[in-house]
Amino acid sequence: MEEHPRDRLETILSLEPEPGESPYSALDMLYRQILSTCRRWNRVYLVLQLLVTPHPELEGVKTNAQWHSSKILAGLLNFKRGIIEASLSRLHSVLHVPESQSDGTEIRIRHASFTEFLLEGSRSGEFRVKQHSIAEYCDLVTVFLLRKLSSFTSSYPPYRSTFDDAYLDWRDKTIPATDNTTRRMLPQFSIQYWSYYCCRVESPSADLMIKLNGFDPYVVGSLLPNLEHIPARSFYQWRTVLEWAKGLSHAPSLFIKVLEAFFRGFYIGYSKDTLRLDAIRWTFEVESGLISLRDWLDAEAMGDFTGAIYERICWVENLGGIFVVSYPILLPEHTPDPSRVFPEDWVVVRVAQSNGELMKRVYDARKAFHAARVVEDDIVYDTSQSVGQCVLEEEDLAAFKTHIRTPRSIHRSGGNSAKSKNKKKAGASS
Repeated sequence: MEEHPRDRLETILSLEPEPGESPYSALDMLYRQILSTCRRWNRVYLVLQLLVTPHPELEGVKTNAQWHSSKILAGLLNFKRGIIEASLSRLHSVLHVPESQSDGTEIRIRHASFTEFLLEGSRSGEFRVKQHSIAEYCDLVTVFLLRKLSSFTSSYPPYRSTFDDAYLDWRDKTIPATDNTTRRMLPQFSIQYWSYYCCRVESPSADLMIKLNGFDPYVVGSLLPNLEHIPARSFYQWRTVLEWAKGLSHAPSLFIKVLEAFFRGFYIGYSKDTLRLDAIRWTFEVESGLISLRDWLDAEAMGDFTGAIYERICWVENLGGIFVVSYPILLPEHTPDPSRVFPEDWVVVRVAQSNGELMKRVYDARKAFHAARVVEDDIVYDTSQSVGQCVLEEEDLAAFKTHIRTPRSIHRSGGNSAKSKNKKKAGASS
């Protein structure tokens, strides 16, 4: 009876080589025999290449993802379900391939000697497997994460024929899963870290160029509150990618064009069940992220400062409480008439980079002169002590007062909300 390859492997690994004999000859022969039985070596090679490449530790990236699970390996290689298992079906003697492909279960190489064999060309010959460089690996990860984010585009309400029904589907699709699975973790990880991996790529692959040029900041930006991400942080990272892209010898021109337009400003639509205070606060947080800053924490602090002032105004003028902002929808600034895209009972807000720059001047003056209370009181109670104390320019103070109060009377997209049922046609330009 022929010995099973796994049993033969254990036997060979336990043997002491004879004097003058290569310690690897029998082992290498066995490994070559096992690999020679593989069908579709080109696929097997791609999987093994990922298995022998360590996942890089990038500064700022926190992950407990199972990068060698069949689901993530398939995602990185853009394979259909089941192809990973089929490709590795003849390698169970050298690989641990879990029978139950549940989340958190990784495929792993059984013995370090197999990794050494694959990487050392003098031993493996035509079966040699080359590790990915960090840049190559980050290219694969970026494409994988952007592919996940782009999967939301087809459900985006402004791009569907009827807005109201599509909006309900959008809410259902973008609600984070409560279980600790890839379904829950992958969208959050993608939106938070795709930019970190992207900036480590030295020469983007054709796949990455396609994904970058197809990146839709309006769809992804609309996901931020749903997935509990701070706009300022994401926008800061997007701007980092924008500068990286501009420095490439072969730049993704459409990506650059779209993102530059995004940072100049856009529209936000808020549904009727969003409290005014929530909408205003999130609007300020978004605008604070549209300007170029050294640190995203500065943008977050600016948004908090402006939001806190508005809360004081609401308290002084008895305007109501605070809840979590729910499912805003973003549209490009060049949309001909955004009010025609949304149902008639939605509120439409225009955000602009120039407003973020105004917020920064007021925030910097308040911080530099240690005059936080004076500035805030001037804005809340419509006084001008900070101008008299040379803390703020009169023009900036007046403009900021107008800016912080204007959104409370932002126009609604239509007149009679009763007309908005299920047949509102979407006319957004992507």
